[in-house]
Amino acid sequence: MRVAVISAMALPTPTQGYGGLENQAYYLARGLIQRGHKVLLVAAKGSRCEGAEVYEAVEPAYRGLEIEEEAYEHYNDLILNWKPDLILDHSHFFSAYRLKLEHPNLRVVKTWHDLQPAFTPPSEGSYDLMVAVSKFHAGFLEENWRLPGGSIVPIYNAIDIASFPFCENREDWFLFFSRIAEGKGALEAIKLAKKHGFKLVVAGEDSIEKGNDPAYVWACMRECDGEQISYLGRVSEEEKLNLISRARAVIVPLKKPYQEVFGIWAVEAMAAGCPVLTTNNGAMPELVKHGETGFIAESEELAEYVDKMDEIMPSDCRRWVRNNFNIETMITQYEACLGG
Repeated sequence: MRVAVISAMALPTPTQGYGGLENQAYYLARGLIQRGHKVLLVAAKGSRCEGAEVYEAVEPAYRGLEIEEEAYEHYNDLILNWKPDLILDHSHFFSAYRLKLEHPNLRVVKTWHDLQPAFTPPSEGSYDLMVAVSKFHAGFLEENWRLPGGSIVPIYNAIDIASFPFCENREDWFLFFSRIAEGKGALEAIKLAKKHGFKLVVAGEDSIEKGNDPAYVWACMRECDGEQISYLGRVSEEEKLNLISRARAVIVPLKKPYQEVFGIWAVEAMAAGCPVLTTNNGAMPELVKHGETGFIAESEELAEYVDKMDEIMPSDCRRWVRNNFNIETMITQYEACLGG
């Protein structure tokens, strides 16, 4: 089968550090190649994928719909001339929908990675199938777009588990590792650490050019004393792996109205054997097995579980990820979407 995979244009595919969508497109493209499919990867400049034809459409940039539209103008004819049997569209917006509307014989699967990418569903006939990244996400989109139940197929994101170091012995400090944003609850994690006296390291994407609120980032930094609570901000991929292989647990007190449609940070932590303590938000009950790979609670109850993290076995966390969020399963589910 000839498969065209369209990635997002904010970052190169794959990416290092923050940027989960681009890595999912890469894993999918690479896995399909390993199963004998011919793959065209359409992505931002600087992208790569061993064994695939790679079209680098535009310079990577955080310009929302504008950069996606610009990329579409570059790749639409290219994809048509390549004559794919299937298009897997992982872009953030609706740009690629015109391919299907103008050429109804194309087979297109659209994967949504954002909570609600639009207030109205895609135009009728613009995709053969829509995919969400969790059961919560599928249900949310169906409800908000007033679609029948089962209209959107949930397929979990995956990680390359072998690339994550595993460690049984955990050190006596907690780690906040996610984007430094209000919805992710960085400040709440800091306040919990101060109130209950545990050590905390705060790390994650905090750059203004990638959409972070500088006032919120600064508020978090001001609360960190460098001793009990350390602020690292954005770290390298190597340092991320070092942190999640050592921390007692990852604590991310997600806050509504923000809803976590997947949360790759939780899966990555558990792959390294690091338990997760988080709130009952979005897809978290699907990702974290309460009492076995971490704990899920309402925000006011999180402190009750701080002293229970040692009850979680790191090997159980690793096994959970291997069984539920592996690349092979993800690819099999995409292949099955349209009888691939």
